[in-house]
Amino acid sequence: MKRKSNLFAKKPTLVVVFLGANDAAVNHKSEYAVPLDEYEKNMRAILNLYRNVPRIVITPPPIIEKDRVRHAMETTAFDTPDRLYQHTEKYAVAAEKVAREMGVGLADAFDRFEKLGGGDLGAYFSDGLHFSEKGEEVLYELVAETIQHTYPWISWAKLPLDAPLHGELAEKNM
Repeated sequence: MKRKSNLFAKKPTLVVVFLGANDAAVNHKSEYAVPLDEYEKNMRAILNLYRNVPRIVITPPPIIEKDRVRHAMETTAFDTPDRLYQHTEKYAVAAEKVAREMGVGLADAFDRFEKLGGGDLGAYFSDGLHFSEKGEEVLYELVAETIQHTYPWISWAKLPLDAPLHGELAEKNM
């Protein structure tokens, strides 16, 4: 992983790292895949860039494979999912492991959605991977709880977004 300077306009109040769903890609989306050991290494490297800043790791959420199959059939010539539940779970476990080893906050999205879904997560995801509005609300609440529990001196409701968006990072190959 190449280090990019000047990622933020000023020193961040909080850094939230949310990786894993794309890293765990398989089959016809394997160009997004990052091997698990490299994923852990990258996660540590990112967290180490901001050692003097409060940090939170969000685990990737569970995948709904049947919805990923349907999505693939509607948008590609494939009839296989591009993400697998058990494979993504390995990335969630790795993210949790890194967060605990490094002593940073952990927002365990995989676990939270598993407990809420009761076997049916469809209401929380639009296509088995991306959050629906209801899923976004759950993730927001989880991150807010994690900030409040781990870094109670940070007023999470007043935090501005001062970070590059995913598309901006991809364009700059960060």
